[in-house]
Amino acid sequence: MASRQEIDHRRHQPDQFLLAHRYFDLPDDLPCVVSDFRKFVFDDRAYYDGIAIDVGGPGFRYAEEFDAETCDAIRARLAPGGRIVMNVTVAHDIDPTPDRIAARLAGEELRTWIVDEQFVEDRNAVIACVPEKTLGSPAALDRVMRHSHERWAIRRGRLRNRDLTNGSR
Repeated sequence: MASRQEIDHRRHQPDQFLLAHRYFDLPDDLPCVVSDFRKFVFDDRAYYDGIAIDVGGPGFRYAEEFDAETCDAIRARLAPGGRIVMNVTVAHDIDPTPDRIAARLAGEELRTWIVDEQFVEDRNAVIACVPEKTLGSPAALDRVMRHSHERWAIRRGRLRNRDLTNGSR
C-alpha cells in the first residue's frame, strides 16, 4: 500500500523492498510503505487500484488484527475496480483463517479466491479479493501453477461476510 506521505522504505526495511523490486518486477517508482497497517488505513485518505498486505509471523493473531472494522477500512481505500491481495499463514487443511479473513476483506462487494498449497502444515496462502467473477485467464493461471514446482490450488472462498457469526464478522 502506498501513501502520498510515503515512508522512506530504505530506512525501515530495505532488504524486503529491494528483493520485491528486483525479483517481482515492481516498478521503481511504486512507493512501498512500512507502517502499522491499522494506523495507516484509518489515517490515510488516498484511493488505490490495488492493496497488497503482507503481515504475520509466529503468533500473529489474524482474527484480531483483521476485525470487521479494519477490513472495512482497507476496502474503503480501494478505487473503483480495485483489488486486495494478502499473504496469510495457514496452520493446516481445515484452518478457517484464510476463509474468514477473505470474507471480511471482500465484504459484500468483492469476490474471493484463495491460492493455497494443500497437505502442508504451517504454510502460506494468498487471498485475492477482486470485483470480477473469475480470477484472470484460466490458461495463464494453469501455466503458472504447473511450472511452480509446488502443488498450488485455486479455490473460491468458502464464506461470505454475512456468513460470519456472533457479530464479530
